[in-house]
Amino acid sequence: NRSGLRKQWYQRRVRVFDRELAGGIKMGWGAFSLGISLLPPKILGLLEFVGLRGEKELGLGLIKEAEEMDVLRSFVCANGLLNYNTVLIQYTKSSAYDGALVDRILAKWTARYPDSMMFDFFSGRRALISGEVAQALQLFEKCETSGIDWAQFYHLCYWEKMWCHALLLEWERASELALKLYRESRWSRTLFAYLHLAFQFTHESETEGLDKVAEDIPKHQLRIGGKHLHIEKFAIRRARSFLKNGKFLCLPALELLYVWRFLPLMSRSSLSSLVPLIETALEETKELAPYHTPHPTDDWFLCHLLLAVITAELGDIDHSLSLLRTALQSEDQIALDHFYVPYAHYELGCLYMKLSDLAQARAHLSYAKDFSSKVKSYSLENRLLFRIHSALSELSTSS
Repeated sequence: NRSGLRKQWYQRRVRVFDRELAGGIKMGWGAFSLGISLLPPKILGLLEFVGLRGEKELGLGLIKEAEEMDVLRSFVCANGLLNYNTVLIQYTKSSAYDGALVDRILAKWTARYPDSMMFDFFSGRRALISGEVAQALQLFEKCETSGIDWAQFYHLCYWEKMWCHALLLEWERASELALKLYRESRWSRTLFAYLHLAFQFTHESETEGLDKVAEDIPKHQLRIGGKHLHIEKFAIRRARSFLKNGKFLCLPALELLYVWRFLPLMSRSSLSSLVPLIETALEETKELAPYHTPHPTDDWFLCHLLLAVITAELGDIDHSLSLLRTALQSEDQIALDHFYVPYAHYELGCLYMKLSDLAQARAHLSYAKDFSSKVKSYSLENRLLFRIHSALSELSTSS
């Protein structure tokens, strides 16, 4: 009997070990494959040259299987899938958001850990991705009352709340949260200071005190691995323009919402209310002589780009195409903000994808991808290349 019990115990242990090993392999290989598939084309080409290839669908499938196995690593897999579907996917051109999967994982793990602030946070992100901004705001505020001793998590909640208020056009509250992050967090004080400046400038025409904020922005620039962050370099350029152009920037808060890809999450009523604001700014670029800046074409182009994105979100694709084509007729006249041009071509490519004109879509996306060969470097290049890579991958799958 003792020998038989020992054998049964051993067999159970082997089965558990095999299950844990299989779960670990699926999680590791899935995460590796998914991570490789999201890399920029230049790096991806080098990895494929040495035999490493990433397949997004395979990676996601393996991570899902590991999460469903209820092994030791299932919790990590659940967090990874939620992070991909509620955070990362916002910054790519992808229609692969799996709402049913997110709801299933949240229901399963929230029931298991009802007091987990992590799953409350992902519930907030899920609501935000779905356009339920007010509900997302409530969930992020709930996370703040968790009572845990983890300052960085609260900063993450402030960050999400800031964007929620911006999506609700509550510029003053968004500005206050950006200032709070600037004072309490060390993630990127340069970016937080510029966010405070942009939201405060949009909230009120009075610019008193903002010049001091703009002057302080370059003082906190980070250097990671010997290089500066692209978004910080963008913030510093905008701060210098603000000071140089008599404390003026053209629609800085809306530009940030576009850069961070939050405009698609905004409600139709909020989007519609932004149209007259942009049209007024567009008229100013034509009528004021001299204009606020010596380069009115740059601001004129930005207004057209923002209007095109908003009208597309409101369903008027033809008008959006017309706005982008009109803007691109003046691309050679842009003096400083050359990055508007590849972003406009990217938006054109996405619109043609919606219209199933795959040839035109590929042409515009390829032009945007290769734009760095025409201009040595431009602002927010890596951010755009990440989106283009995702769009071209989706295009290849469609064709």
